[in-house]
Amino acid sequence: MTQGSEDFDDDDEAFESFPDPEVARIVLELDRTITLKRRAGALRQIVGGRPVPLPVKPSHIELRVLTTLAQTYGPLLFGKDFEPVLERVTECGAEAVVQGVLFEDAWANLPEDYGLAARLLDAL
Repeated sequence: MTQGSEDFDDDDEAFESFPDPEVARIVLELDRTITLKRRAGALRQIVGGRPVPLPVKPSHIELRVLTTLAQTYGPLLFGKDFEPVLERVTECGAEAVVQGVLFEDAWANLPEDYGLAARLLDAL
């Protein structure tokens, strides 16, 4: 039996912890921050004669991941706890970070990484 569009509720209460304008502001700030850091990294790669591994602007999928994180954690994303996450998103892409959390590939370096991975997994 297939599901129809009426089976999905657009007003999912799980994502109502922060108002939409606040989520949009946070996602825009994350987008700016990641773009600036990637632009600097891309320039270093180009000057060094190496290929640029990621697009400078976050992709649509990355923006969706950032939106989910903003809906879940709000302004806490700009705190020290999430610096490693944003660095990994900048360096590897949000898709790789999500895969690392889901498959526990990239989160085994430090004990505090387990707590961070658990928080990210809760957001997904």
